[in-house]
Amino acid sequence: MKQSNGFIKTIVKTYDLHRTTAGLILGVMLTWSFFYLSENNMGSIIILAAIIFGAIYLYCKIRTYKFFKNLEKSVPSGDHVAVIFVKYKSAFKNAAYLHTKENKIKSILYSKGILAANYIIKTSKELESLLMNKHIRATIICGHGSRHILKLNEGRYVYCDFLGKKTHVKYVVQLHCNNGEGKPLCEFIGCSGFDTKNYTHTRDVDQYISSSNFIRSMRNAFK
Repeated sequence: MKQSNGFIKTIVKTYDLHRTTAGLILGVMLTWSFFYLSENNMGSIIILAAIIFGAIYLYCKIRTYKFFKNLEKSVPSGDHVAVIFVKYKSAFKNAAYLHTKENKIKSILYSKGILAANYIIKTSKELESLLMNKHIRATIICGHGSRHILKLNEGRYVYCDFLGKKTHVKYVVQLHCNNGEGKPLCEFIGCSGFDTKNYTHTRDVDQYISSSNFIRSMRNAFK
């Protein structure tokens, strides 16, 4: 088991999978197609599909492993910003929303003199516990969802379920998809907030967390 873990860590450290996986998959597809698919060999088509699926799954597993392993997890003792990441059972769901810059949100805030902490959650109970934490002044929620919903392993958490519960949060950022109808979490808390208003892409995340508006909003949450 230790040898297996060591092998996986070596792969993770050696290869930049974000840049090479697409080329690998394409190369396998083209090579296999050239030699076998021209003969209409159904067995070869099935094997090719399995190889592609396996390569994508391995990519997602390693990407998830790398992200959460490298996520800085210390928590300050005083008031701070909570950067919340949903960890899904499905490697595909994790890889679909985990972007390179998201693990830098905390360091971006620290560079501006704003205390922050990364939190990994899986359930609605963990989410509500953070929202009711007296030391958390702002939350940044990363995962899958819509304007009114956060998707969790147990199902959907509807933001209106938090209505009437005590919180010290003064600003909420929903860095997941925000398409659909309904109201965002900030409206049920009674505070200010930001969401992308529609489907969220990598560029939306990168642009927002690099903006002066983002830093200003985080600072205002402590006033």
